[in-house]
Amino acid sequence: MAYIVDEWLQNNFNLPDVRVPDLSCDHDPVSASERLRYDWGLGNLPLPNLMELLESMGIRIFAFSRDTDAIDAFSCWNNGIPYIFVNTDKNAERIRFNLCHELGHLVLHRHIHVDGHDRITVDIEKEAHLFAGNFLMPEADIRSCIPNGVVIDSIIEAKQRWKVSVAALAYRIRQLGLLSEWHYRNIVIEMQVRNYRKREPNPVKREYSLLWERIFTMLWKDKITKEELSKKLNIPYHDFNNLTFGLLDIQSAMIKENGST
Repeated sequence: MAYIVDEWLQNNFNLPDVRVPDLSCDHDPVSASERLRYDWGLGNLPLPNLMELLESMGIRIFAFSRDTDAIDAFSCWNNGIPYIFVNTDKNAERIRFNLCHELGHLVLHRHIHVDGHDRITVDIEKEAHLFAGNFLMPEADIRSCIPNGVVIDSIIEAKQRWKVSVAALAYRIRQLGLLSEWHYRNIVIEMQVRNYRKREPNPVKREYSLLWERIFTMLWKDKITKEELSKKLNIPYHDFNNLTFGLLDIQSAMIKENGST
């Protein structure tokens, strides 16, 4: 269904060119994340809106069924187009990390086909995870902002800069040697005591698809409703709405508000 929607998009709108390189041959996860930041002109600065960035580089982002809680995200290539499907029921921090994890797969594992080999699956998942941590939280930026021996309350405050979870930032700080193993274990225990696995502290603002918002704003101006579009594409409205992050609901509100004009 996503491919059908995307084909319609390509035929009716000028979409961003794909700028997602194949870095599988000459790069490990860390160097790949650094190379991609360089190619995209990001430097070592934090990423204020990751979803907007990925869409601007030609990546198509869709949501999948919200009844599938066990899966965070997945990605693939189709006819030279990169796709990421993300579970939008997760919190904002987790969605950002999941998007980066899938970006790692897109640039590192484009030609890998896994057919039930557990070792290969574990290896590529570790690589995508390492890529995501480095891409979201560059070493130079972490070192310039985080002191040695930081405490958990400082991590909770600092997480807003990189828009990641407390757990992800604490792990990255330990990975860079700014926390001892003993200190890190104490922070993990404290996170468990405070139940941060289920209730993320100091939550960041959720990101939405700017591409879809613009598309449905333009459709609204032409008085094309969400129901008409889903029928035209022969896709059930419920599935169509889920694929597009519920941004169709924004269009409905606009039509209702301005329907008499």
